[in-house]
Amino acid sequence: MKIYITAILFSICSAAFGQSTGILKIIDSLQKKNIDTLIHYYQKCETYWGESNEYLLWRQKSSTKIMTYTSNELVENKYRYTIRVINDDTIFSYFNKHIDKIQNEHLVPMVCKIQMGDTTVYSTMENLHPCTIYLIVDYNGMPVLYENRKEDLDETFFGNPNLNYPFNSSTHLFRLIKMIQKEAK
Repeated sequence: MKIYITAILFSICSAAFGQSTGILKIIDSLQKKNIDTLIHYYQKCETYWGESNEYLLWRQKSSTKIMTYTSNELVENKYRYTIRVINDDTIFSYFNKHIDKIQNEHLVPMVCKIQMGDTTVYSTMENLHPCTIYLIVDYNGMPVLYENRKEDLDETFFGNPNLNYPFNSSTHLFRLIKMIQKEAK
């Protein structure tokens, strides 16, 4: 039952958020091997067509693995993936230690203070071609989806400070995303 509920959620996310069906098949096969925690991270930009990367992390036999899955939206059935072992267990240790907080946290939108003559304007700045970051964590059959604009994680936006950066960067969710981004490069 757990696998079916998770598969349904991942399928809904796929249709709504642009996950590739190839990665969903890999997720399904890992769940059948009783992998209890999967972390799926990817970024979707409105104007990026062609190749895109998705990252899948899991623990297996006391080692952490990361898969980089590259697909091409312009060419059907064109994909490649690599799997590598991460030397330490920092991401999963951090996640397990702070799971209760991470499940209840959210990031707030970027807000910039801009001076226009004598007027101070506070604006939720948005990129012309916005990118959205998706983080889907399946922990013991309970999938949780986090969706944020890429800019919400940035300290500045075209030289303007993100006034919500101090709050966002203090959250465990933000730290987890940054750890994943570091490994995903």
